[in-house]
Amino acid sequence: MRWPRAAIAAIAVTAVATAPVVAETPIDAPPGLAVRVGQADQFSRIEFRWGGGDPGMGVKRDGQVLRVSFSRDAKPDLSTLKSVPLKWVKSVDVQHTKGGLIFVITLTDDGDAQTGQADGADFVNVFAKETAQAAMPAQTPSPSRPDPVPFNGVVTMRPAMDGAQLRLDFDWRNPCGAAVFRRGDAIWIVFDAAAKLDLSQAPKNAVQFASMQAFAGQGYSAVRIATRPPVALA
Repeated sequence: MRWPRAAIAAIAVTAVATAPVVAETPIDAPPGLAVRVGQADQFSRIEFRWGGGDPGMGVKRDGQVLRVSFSRDAKPDLSTLKSVPLKWVKSVDVQHTKGGLIFVITLTDDGDAQTGQADGADFVNVFAKETAQAAMPAQTPSPSRPDPVPFNGVVTMRPAMDGAQLRLDFDWRNPCGAAVFRRGDAIWIVFDAAAKLDLSQAPKNAVQFASMQAFAGQGYSAVRIATRPPVALA
């Protein structure tokens, strides 16, 4: 995941007459299982997307071995999962049971994992295990960047319509990191600074999206945009 620097982060969502150019292509057609992988600096991700309804994910962990099970069998294309080296993942094996499927994910000794569901897919995020030394405050703090958060703590989103294109600008006080990606039917905009994102100016009844929701946590702010198909993202 890339974090470009921008004092004003912008995203354009455009209604188009054809299929969205950023739509993900499933590895296995419905009602099968599509397995996708992703890699960022701070975590690795394995995503399971079922066609024809999610059978539900079960998770059991024994030490560094994670068993992710589903109550439906499938034969997904696992070439990417097997060939892409994922940080903190030692190996991945697949077991077919009577009417079910189990992914056996072995973590490295310094790896940890979190599982969940978002945007119509089950996922496993794998990241570095927190150690007592890592949790301690640094003895010599590194120089801090200029604070990107406005003095009132609020970053206002300012929309602009140009034909079928909807542009969204976020006014930060100083440059900050931003990542924009699509997952399922949702577009996520994530900033590496914590602030209250004011979405009150979002246009009503726009064809490009169904809803917007703001999130904030320690060190980050994010917007989830539920799109109306078909749309393109730039």
